Amino acid sequence: MIQENLSMKKNTSTNNGVGKKFLIISISMTILLNGSVALWFFWYVKKYGIDKFIS
Repeated sequence: MIQENLSMKKNTSTNNGVGKKFLIISISMTILLNGSVALWFFWYVKKYGIDKFIS
């Protein structure tokens, strides 16, 4: 019984570490993607104007 409880605690802490790393990577990639799309949008509007983007 004691060994089972210890192994379950170890698995839980390992899974939480992997989940936190995945969450940080996911958020970072999302911010990077959104930032690059925003930069492209501002560049496009500056070069061609908002009218060309809308139509």
